[in-house]
Amino acid sequence: MAQFAGVIFNSGLSTVFDNVGFESTVALYIDDAYFSRSFAFNSTLMDIERIEVLRGPQGTLFGKNTVGGVIHIVSEKPEFANNGQIELNYGNYNFFQARAKINRELIKNKLAVRLTGTYTRRDGYITDKVPAIEVVNKTNFYGFRGSALYTPNPNTLITLRGYYGKDGNAENTFVYASKPDYDPVGVPADEGMNTKQNVPNTFDRQQYGTVAKGEFKLGRTTLTSITAFNNSVDTYFGIMTCRRPMCLFGSNSETPERKSGNTHSFATG
Repeated sequence: MAQFAGVIFNSGLSTVFDNVGFESTVALYIDDAYFSRSFAFNSTLMDIERIEVLRGPQGTLFGKNTVGGVIHIVSEKPEFANNGQIELNYGNYNFFQARAKINRELIKNKLAVRLTGTYTRRDGYITDKVPAIEVVNKTNFYGFRGSALYTPNPNTLITLRGYYGKDGNAENTFVYASKPDYDPVGVPADEGMNTKQNVPNTFDRQQYGTVAKGEFKLGRTTLTSITAFNNSVDTYFGIMTCRRPMCLFGSNSETPERKSGNTHSFATG
């Protein structure tokens, strides 16, 4: 199971791609910021308030790459209160996840901050009998998110958000299934969910970014300004060797994504 391959479908429309030049027909937005790659959705998300699924096309409100619709993930805003929460989970394959958040009101009814963190680990579904490969055949993710809410007056609302996430490993071991007496590529078939094909796979993903959103009431009109910067680098390497030269294959790829933008909109009610 490759954790870094995420594809979003909406109303039967999507784009399956492995080329950095292709962008999906279903747009992904996280906190009003556009992500041109769905890799960001396939990581551990934290402190989510709601997920909006909008049927396409949505070009009028969200711009390009929205023929199939929009997935908009909205994280919780800071609130003018003092609270916190800790969540611990444990499951099969030694799954362990810890998530925590804390909210603090720094200036009464004017300034509040919120911090969220998460850590997730899990062993792979397949056991690789090669120790050097088995040690990296697991999920290992940690990330942080911080946000601040400032309301200097009843007509102004300013929200700042920043995040960082890192995937150190991925469950990326494969089982070679074949009849016991049939090995067309010179490799005997694996037994069940165990393998010893000596397939070293490494995966590393780092993501970080920030979003600034300002909402200003001008009578019956609201001016909204959104400025965002997102950066994501995904590095994957895999190679396989067999007894025959025809079975030698591999891949080495690094997919960087860097997005920045500024959006202004007016709404009259």
